[in-house]
Amino acid sequence: MFFSLGILAIIVLLLAALKFYVPIVEGKNNALAETILVEKGKIVNLKSLEMAMDTQNRLTEIKKNLEIENENVTRLEITKVLDYLGEDMSSGMLVSEFEYDQEKAIVSFEADNFNNLALQIFNLKNSKYFDEINIVDVARSEEGVKCNIEMKIKK
Repeated sequence: MFFSLGILAIIVLLLAALKFYVPIVEGKNNALAETILVEKGKIVNLKSLEMAMDTQNRLTEIKKNLEIENENVTRLEITKVLDYLGEDMSSGMLVSEFEYDQEKAIVSFEADNFNNLALQIFNLKNSKYFDEINIVDVARSEEGVKCNIEMKIKK
């Protein structure tokens, strides 16, 4: 009987202790939640900074594409380069990748066979838009032939 009363007393004391302990833990939890919100705000500011840096990098890249000739601003637009490439394309060819900077273009072609690829290279060598045609690599597979070509853009 004394044992049962002792256990009952311990349980009552534990419940009383929990009654005081739970509000303390809830207060710490709320303080931690506020700290997390403040830190999230700082991270959002970092994302804004990253966006500003990205915009600045894009503007720098756009300025690189501008050319000043006789006090007039001109630029060679990528759409013109793609139009030039389209004029020099032969049938049976597929452009799988295209990389362009101010001076050159790197194009990855896919062809059904070596004859179509050779005709494409011939067209590029005789192009009025491209110069210094360099074959970077050629690979043959079951699907066909893949080729990377680097070429300078005539201005």
